[in-house]
Amino acid sequence: MRNNGDDSKSTSNSPIQLSPLQRLSKDLKEDERCKKELTVGKRIGYYRLRGDLGNGNFAQVKLGMHCLARENVAVKILDKTKLDDKTQKLLSREIASMEKIQHPNIIQIFEVIESISNIYLVIEYAPAGELFHKILNDGKIREPLAKTYFTQMTAAVSYMHSINVIHRDIKAENVFISSSTCIKLGDLGFSTFASPDDKLDTFCGSPPYAAPELFKDDFYLGPKVDIWALGILLFFMVTGTMPFRAETVGKLKKKILAGIYTIPEFVSPDCRFLIRQILRLIPYDRWSLPEIMRSTWLEGNDFPAPLQASNRSPKQLDGLIEDDPSISSLLRLGVTQEMINECPDTGSRSNIIGLYRILRYQEERQAAAELALSLEVHGGKNAKESSKTTSKFCTIL
Repeated sequence: MRNNGDDSKSTSNSPIQLSPLQRLSKDLKEDERCKKELTVGKRIGYYRLRGDLGNGNFAQVKLGMHCLARENVAVKILDKTKLDDKTQKLLSREIASMEKIQHPNIIQIFEVIESISNIYLVIEYAPAGELFHKILNDGKIREPLAKTYFTQMTAAVSYMHSINVIHRDIKAENVFISSSTCIKLGDLGFSTFASPDDKLDTFCGSPPYAAPELFKDDFYLGPKVDIWALGILLFFMVTGTMPFRAETVGKLKKKILAGIYTIPEFVSPDCRFLIRQILRLIPYDRWSLPEIMRSTWLEGNDFPAPLQASNRSPKQLDGLIEDDPSISSLLRLGVTQEMINECPDTGSRSNIIGLYRILRYQEERQAAAELALSLEVHGGKNAKESSKTTSKFCTIL
């Protein structure tokens, strides 16, 4: 009996095993280094901030890492004092658009964190940077790779339009390279919700990518403007230059309205034909996205399909919870079933939802890598057939 009593006493004095979430929460409250990093802005929520990725008029972008998921993210930091009413509306629309979008070739949003002075948008990180810088440094993209990239952009924009989201700022600076064979459209700050026939009148985007109707002080149709910008992007990819160039916006406007440009001879005939069908001055004459996707130049390419429920909260999954590996990962990290059940329907403004979305993203990336490996191993006809039935993933290696 004495030995049993000693054993129970020893057990009661042993340290309690903390889950990863409990350890992180404890460190954020008690660890001096963590508290200092929070004070000086090197931590926010469950993320540790590292180096700078870029700066803009209203925001700076830093590299971050989720301390539980161990996933690199991009953190867009906006100073509240610099946000006027117009900028706040654009930010709200950007968040709303990203919440609605689920596509492998569009940058995902994981979480939104708000402090007294800043708003933090935690989004997917594309490690190879902007397509613009790649072309600026390395020159034009060879057509086989350009086909892959343009296929992905066309699929992404087609998906956006199918859910009535218009980007309005498609350009190489807003296209990010995730891997050597995968690019993603980002920066939805000028996006808006509009049906195909809605008449818009706000000039948005970069003048070199602006459709001629944007310079006519009249209404325009959102999808037609995005399609024109895709044509400019394609021209830039395959030539390394812009079709319309001028020293001033006024001169650029005249060139775009005239619609006169020259496609270099080294561009293949099929690609030249496609560019000409997209860069038509009259919006209704401009090729539609389905016509572009059926073009000879893109023949044989598979267009990535939307993702499944990647931006939903754990609570919204209902009966799917038991079959969701990301939920299992949440539980292993220390998120309890009670916390999941009580998770508010606040979209990205929840650290539990943020963690869940990152875990889903990791699952999707792993599935894409396994698919790519399978296609590489099997090759031939079977691989081609497999790619057509499972092309919803963008290969990220």
